[in-house]
Amino acid sequence: MLDSGIRQKEVCELQKADIDKERMLMKVTGKGAKDRLVPLSYISSLFLDDYLSQCPYSNTAYVFVDRLGRPLSGNAVRVFVNRLQKKLPFDLSSHKLRHNFAANYCVDNLRKNGNSCVYDLSILMGHESMETTKKYEHFAHELLAVEHNHSHLDKVFQV
Repeated sequence: MLDSGIRQKEVCELQKADIDKERMLMKVTGKGAKDRLVPLSYISSLFLDDYLSQCPYSNTAYVFVDRLGRPLSGNAVRVFVNRLQKKLPFDLSSHKLRHNFAANYCVDNLRKNGNSCVYDLSILMGHESMETTKKYEHFAHELLAVEHNHSHLDKVFQV
């Protein structure tokens, strides 16, 4: 969720056949039963390989399964993330991981290209409306504006 922006439900429904390791992407089915492609990073691919090599249910079509080999439920993901959150000094949820992906996507693109690529992000996130995605662009611009701020008073007093 953090590295690809996929929804919790999309994680639960992800199938092995929908992972293309050669092109480093995954096909997910989002809201409204709409398919879209999302990135699969090298690091996530390594973790995925490790998980799949240890999973005793290699014959199932689903990537993530419970202890009985059934597709992972949304509630199981919520419980897992909630347990993890209790060990962390910050708030965590499945949706916050998705938000973090989106914000970092915009920030990284602004730093690299001078453009937040918000249209591309809306496609990756599966958003129907660009307005939903633009809040991440605004956050990225706000963050970079603060980072690049040069105090006029510091200049005046040559600090």
